[in-house]
Amino acid sequence: MDDMTARDRAHLKALRSTFSDWRIEIVDGYWHAARRTPPTPQHREQGVASVLTCEGPLDLAAALTGQVARTAAARAPEIRQPCATACLEDPPPAAN
Repeated sequence: MDDMTARDRAHLKALRSTFSDWRIEIVDGYWHAARRTPPTPQHREQGVASVLTCEGPLDLAAALTGQVARTAAARAPEIRQPCATACLEDPPPAAN
């Protein structure tokens, strides 16, 4: 991590403070995140990952945000996904 740019350090600091449930590092130019606590079987069924690897900090931020949503869905499955997903799942009512 000696050759990190100021921007990389700023991204790393922001990601670590925003996603404190994850250990976030840069290794060989890739951005890695590992859950501090392994996902439960219920979480894994919802697609919750224990490790993520991305090419850059913005990709990792997006992936982590998705993981937060999946974890929340596993905790409260009765809560519907955001509208974009719900709209695709529910066909429009038939015209009379």
